[in-house]
Amino acid sequence: MDTMTYPKIFISYAHADGESGVKDFWNALHAFLRTPERRWDKWDDKEILLGQEWDNTIISALEKGCNCCLLLVSDLFAKSTYIIDKEWPKTLARYESSGIVFFPVVFGVLEGGLKALPESMLPFQVYWPTVAELFALPLDNVPKPDLIHLCYKDAKEKDAARDRFLSRLAKQMNDRFDEYLRKQATMKSLILTSDLEINTGQFVTNASDEETFAKAIFGSFSFEKRYRDSNSKGHYFLRQIDTILDERLRRSDWVLVEGHPLAGKTRALFEAIKRLMLIGMSVAIWPFKLPERTDLPLIIPVFPEADCRIVWIDDIDTQFRDMAKKGYDTNEINCFLLRIADAGIILAATTRTGPDYYDFRHRFGLDDHLWDKLESLSIPRLEDEEEKAFSAWYLANFGTSLPDKFDHHPGSLFLNLETMSDRWHNMDKIARVHKLSLNVERAKDILRALHVFYVMESYHPGGLFLEEDIRFYLRRIAEHRKTAHTMGAAFAKAQLFYQPYSSEEWETLIEFLSQDKFHLGFLRREENYLHTETAYLDYVVAPNGERNIAQTIAENFTNEERIGLGLMVTSYNFGDIFRRNPPKSEKDLLKLARKLKSLGLGSEVTAWNQLIRLCPTLQLARISIELLKSVGLAPDEVTYGEMVAKAQDYDSARAVIEEMLATGITPDTFTYTKLVAKAKDYEIACAIIEEMKRSGIAPNIFTYNTLIAKTQGYDSAQAVIEEMKVAKVAPNIETYNLLVSKDEDFEKVRTVIEEMKTTHIAPNVDTYNRLVSMTQDIDTVRIVIEEMKAKKIAPNIETYKVLVSRTKDDKIIRAIIEEMKVAKITPNHAIYNALVTRTQDMDIAHTVIEEMKTAKIAPNVDTYNVLAAKAQSYRAVRGVMEEMNVAGVIPNRLTYHTLVANAKNYETGRAIIEEMNASGFAPNLTTYTLVAKAQDEATARALHEEMRAKGIGTLSLDTQSLISAQNKTWESLQNHNQSIE
Repeated sequence: MDTMTYPKIFISYAHADGESGVKDFWNALHAFLRTPERRWDKWDDKEILLGQEWDNTIISALEKGCNCCLLLVSDLFAKSTYIIDKEWPKTLARYESSGIVFFPVVFGVLEGGLKALPESMLPFQVYWPTVAELFALPLDNVPKPDLIHLCYKDAKEKDAARDRFLSRLAKQMNDRFDEYLRKQATMKSLILTSDLEINTGQFVTNASDEETFAKAIFGSFSFEKRYRDSNSKGHYFLRQIDTILDERLRRSDWVLVEGHPLAGKTRALFEAIKRLMLIGMSVAIWPFKLPERTDLPLIIPVFPEADCRIVWIDDIDTQFRDMAKKGYDTNEINCFLLRIADAGIILAATTRTGPDYYDFRHRFGLDDHLWDKLESLSIPRLEDEEEKAFSAWYLANFGTSLPDKFDHHPGSLFLNLETMSDRWHNMDKIARVHKLSLNVERAKDILRALHVFYVMESYHPGGLFLEEDIRFYLRRIAEHRKTAHTMGAAFAKAQLFYQPYSSEEWETLIEFLSQDKFHLGFLRREENYLHTETAYLDYVVAPNGERNIAQTIAENFTNEERIGLGLMVTSYNFGDIFRRNPPKSEKDLLKLARKLKSLGLGSEVTAWNQLIRLCPTLQLARISIELLKSVGLAPDEVTYGEMVAKAQDYDSARAVIEEMLATGITPDTFTYTKLVAKAKDYEIACAIIEEMKRSGIAPNIFTYNTLIAKTQGYDSAQAVIEEMKVAKVAPNIETYNLLVSKDEDFEKVRTVIEEMKTTHIAPNVDTYNRLVSMTQDIDTVRIVIEEMKAKKIAPNIETYKVLVSRTKDDKIIRAIIEEMKVAKITPNHAIYNALVTRTQDMDIAHTVIEEMKTAKIAPNVDTYNVLAAKAQSYRAVRGVMEEMNVAGVIPNRLTYHTLVANAKNYETGRAIIEEMNASGFAPNLTTYTLVAKAQDEATARALHEEMRAKGIGTLSLDTQSLISAQNKTWESLQNHNQSIE
């Protein structure tokens, strides 16, 4: 199949619309279409030479000479018999046979809307630009193209609007042509391959829809539980590993992501591949699956042509063990991997961290040079500054703070656990509804046992637990319960769950806990395994699970049984097991240190480093180091890195570095980066960078990004980026987001976004939010939001907060809230508080507050302060404060200021000041608006002296001046009330 790699466009138009107008349109559009890498050619009937048959030449151009078609649609276009009867059928036939790219444009007024077009053209209206934004928003905000009468010809005199439309159309045309080329290349590759047995459906490419892509990467179970219904689909928190993944994938390096089951390993690779697609790279992914027949060889299918070809193996350690169990020897597996390497294909994989991975890594028998290619990248728990950043990001995107039980792994937060928690607490009711005669506590015991194995990391990646191990564990625990109490025998007789499980009862309980029949959805049986979403164990079962798992295991099982079940505390999982009860005092620390010894980990510095990480303060961490030294161990670079992270300020962090150097340990890049983060100012941060260079330690992307965060303005941030380029450290998305945060110029941010395109870094929601924050009117905000959507960047809560802040009409805010709900973004306090602010009276404001409560968003002090500002009397403000008291919301200084402003007289105001003092709020200049209520000059002067004695203000002694000053202060207070969001 001969496919043109450059666009040649056939322009279909009605001659009655005017040839000169069409020519002007093309010339204007062509200026926006051209890029350094691509030229656009056109064909229209002006290219028909004298003597050529007019009709056949046009048809030939449609059938062979062009690969794009620009339809300049108008009422005259729809009425043209030649277009409808000849050009369009040939265009449609070309599309169906070998593909052609359509670009319909509203060129002239289309009477009757899209219904005026032939029926066969209507399916292609998906290619239409968003007509509602071509030149101006219609007054009635009608979004459908067939109801809009705006057209290009009408906008000729509106240069800015016309240019905006042409720019958007050109971008859409270039993007659609890129997609066309990718599809054609894939088809060509498949046609040319001699391997007729290739299953083309097994590949995921840029042309695949997101659901297909997500299923291939996550697998069907995790897709259903973690992705399809997740509120995190459009939100992703970038971490250090993301930059490394981007760099490695662009270089076609192999990647192995290692981490806790809820660390977000699979999601990190999923997002990295999506970013490749966003910057225009073509991707072809083959999700590896073991052959159904064990006599079949391990082969790589013929890949379609792509910039980035990936073999995807999730949970590689389990997959390879299963391969070995099915009879594939190590040599065959090595050869399979070598073929992947020789073909220049990327191997992308994940593995669960811990002893199982290390056993696989060192004992499985893969060639060393393959392991060198498959160097693991770890996703650690969120800690310290990164966790603070994540907390702020989570609040901004989801409108709520991190839950108290957050376990430092972002993947654990993006499941809808509320339903599962309800099912857990209502198991007995569910059993009664289904008329099941079973002991619900026995069902819960199964899940508690899974929780123990999960915490001890004695399970297979993806939430697979060996069923027989769980049954053995429950039998042994039941035996211990019988002998642990003097009344054990009586308890065993009275309590069914002390008795062994019969086969029939076990099957009933497993069925009850499964998705298939009773829809509890906690379990799924897979051959000899029980499969569960591990986050259920973390958040639903854990609060009701074993309290001291390590001690329970030691008391109930022999060492041989522990080894057989995999219930071993190791230096890798020590921190995870004890993280729920971190040391809060030296006494707690000593208890944990003794636990290290009893678990046989007292001589492993890795376990001590995890203990140091558990310490909440630098002071406790230092005591841990002394304990470490007392058992004959020496701190290493990881130990000191943890210490630097715990330092509260630059001076204490610097002291740790000096101590580290004194022991002969050179800080690494990440340790120095932590020190840069603690620097008091930009100059000190720069000095640290120079110190690194003198020590032969090259700053990396994270070091430079930390430095940019310390800069005071755009120019100095830009200078750091230039330094990065000289050092051959490529900026990433965080770099550019930090850069745009340093300036208030809308056009300058636009320039940065264009620069990002040249470096193949796609702007994300944070980039656009910065752009949105600089807009001054709602129309411009809307334009930016639609641009985001066109780039498949979903607006988040921060985007909508800015949109709401630019809106003065409460009806429009309500429409925005509905729009957010459709986008599955929960409005937060800021959105609802803005709505309360814009309401016209207290009754409507109270209605909004009730809506908040229904939406499970508790009104906060800002909500009530806005409500109080609407009060027309002292009594009404007091009423608001009573509401706050009932809701458990504590008034703040602003609440009392509003109360003072509405005080009936001087004596009432003075009583309020005393009330403030009793509540711990010292009066300030605004509080003393009370001066205006003074009935005589003597009282006003006394107030002035009182203020001066407290160091508040320097007002004139003249009473009128005092009153004038306080009035200005009160105006300021009122403005502040109105600006609360």
